[in-house]
Amino acid sequence: CYIVPIFQMNYLKRKRILDCYYSINIDKKGLVLNNYLNGLLQILIPYVLLYWSGFLITITSKTSDFYRFEYYVPLFFLVLLFIISIYSINTFIVSQSNTNIDATINLLFVSFFITIILSTFNLLFITFSKENNTLIDVECFVQFYPLVTVGNYYNNLIIQEKYYDYTYWDLPTLSE
Repeated sequence: CYIVPIFQMNYLKRKRILDCYYSINIDKKGLVLNNYLNGLLQILIPYVLLYWSGFLITITSKTSDFYRFEYYVPLFFLVLLFIISIYSINTFIVSQSNTNIDATINLLFVSFFITIILSTFNLLFITFSKENNTLIDVECFVQFYPLVTVGNYYNNLIIQEKYYDYTYWDLPTLSE
């Protein structure tokens, strides 16, 4: 979801390639949509193949009694939704950048540096606050936070409760 948008929108960064593409009898929206869908397929096809081959390996293994397989299907579609969302956001960021270096810096900034800045403010707020029980949840600003939360929730649902090691796993709640 990070590398593919840079390669798919690379034609926007080079004048010679851009002139070649714009000389074709296709409108700009169609060209961008074509590159967007092409990149999306480059991400989704390996995801689908790996997810369902892992599912088949798990269901045919000796440890298949440990899992509840009815939660694999909704998890597949939720992760698919997150992949499409992250790819779309990253494609927009890359398409608005002037060069590939700018695109990489913008992607890093949006993904990680905002969280570092918010964590620093959170630490300063805790340090200079009279009430130390006030915390700002800065992890929710990370691009992958919803995916991690939903993934942990479904992980707890997939593993059957009788096989839980309660000292390690938490019971699934939506409030996490």
